[in-house]
Amino acid sequence: MMKLILSTGAFPGFSVESSMSLARDAGADGVELMLTPRSSHLDPEYICRLEEHYEVPVRSVHTILRLRSASADVLGRDIIDSARFASRFPRCRALVVHTPQVQSLHDPAARVWFDAVNTAVDISQRGRFEIAIENSGRGTNRTPTWAFDHPHRLLWLTEEWDLKITYDTAHAASRNWELLDTLKSFLPRIANIHLSDVADRQYRFGLWNAMRRDHQLPGHGTLPLDDVLLKLAQTQYVGLVTLELSPVAVQAWWRPASLKRITESIERCRVSMRQLHPPQGHTQERA
Repeated sequence: MMKLILSTGAFPGFSVESSMSLARDAGADGVELMLTPRSSHLDPEYICRLEEHYEVPVRSVHTILRLRSASADVLGRDIIDSARFASRFPRCRALVVHTPQVQSLHDPAARVWFDAVNTAVDISQRGRFEIAIENSGRGTNRTPTWAFDHPHRLLWLTEEWDLKITYDTAHAASRNWELLDTLKSFLPRIANIHLSDVADRQYRFGLWNAMRRDHQLPGHGTLPLDDVLLKLAQTQYVGLVTLELSPVAVQAWWRPASLKRITESIERCRVSMRQLHPPQGHTQERA
């Protein structure tokens, strides 16, 4: 069965303990740790103790997210440091890595990225998790299109270097990708789904689009997420499904509201999964 987990990115500025406590109370199967420059310095042993206390395992780690632009060397070090961090969690199954912001494989920043990813792959083999490259979103119409912002190029990248994919539904929609066709072509390589909806609205600034357009609660937007879950069930997908939600969407500033919204979203997904999986003892035809 798929593991339905919650990204801690919905709660920026809150402690990891608060996020893990809420994930437990909402009924998630675990968390994806969204690393920041600050949280990447936390003691992994401390987080392991939180895993045991709340019975909420770290099943995925997202590489360090920086709100300000950084050099290729800094971003490369972030990938390696994040891989080392992820290796400390026995039940971690994926490290989410962003595609490089380059126009060509000949760009010097591309070589830095590939060298860092190769090092992360070596670390992941010791930690037994996958390096899962995430499709990037488009904040506004002025956001550049980089080399791997086309589904065929992203698929080629992961096939050529034997990497996995984190398929972000909101990011795919922001690039005007056909959601289900792209999912079908990506499925053999997907290790993680970032599941969230997209509102039918546009804002002038990328941050506003990230908070108020993208990463909305399932069922609170325009995407056919039930069909996504159907396709995953038909192909007997057993990877991660991560609710990566906007702090605005979950009303992160008020825990009762956050708990209610996330619990309802998890239950909505679980109902779909229960309806789509056959009873035990029955076989399911592969799509």
